[in-house]
Amino acid sequence: MTYNHLTNKIIIYLLNIILIFFTNFVFAEDKKMQKISYFSIDLTEVSIAEFSKFTKTTNYITEAEKRGWGYVYEFGWVKKEGWDWKKPYGIKGELNEPVVHINFDEAQMFCKWKNKRLPTEEEWVYAAYTETREKSVSKFIYKKLMSTQLVIHL
Repeated sequence: MTYNHLTNKIIIYLLNIILIFFTNFVFAEDKKMQKISYFSIDLTEVSIAEFSKFTKTTNYITEAEKRGWGYVYEFGWVKKEGWDWKKPYGIKGELNEPVVHINFDEAQMFCKWKNKRLPTEEEWVYAAYTETREKSVSKFIYKKLMSTQLVIHL
């Protein structure tokens, strides 16, 4: 299956919305990781503060910073002047906000820097749509995949 440029951008955008990173090298005992099936996932999204450490350490400048704008999806892709990972809505973001307006390659570089990796599509769907808590606080059923109507297939 080949992906065109727009499909690649959609995949990048969806991955960057939440930016949950996985690893094969971190065990469930790590307080910042959640064991899910055969892999572990970070408990929280990558924050602006965390990404800032990466850019300062590596002197990396993102494509959105270089261009001076980022993309958002509003019934189609829209260019937003002045939007980047430091300014997710064109104004300075809080340090604990999830980082956005980075592309797939930049997310990969961040993961490599943290000795982690991005999830496969299968892992992402499992982590995002399967209840893994034995005592759920919601109506979801343990070990059951939520409605696949909610799953976006590209």
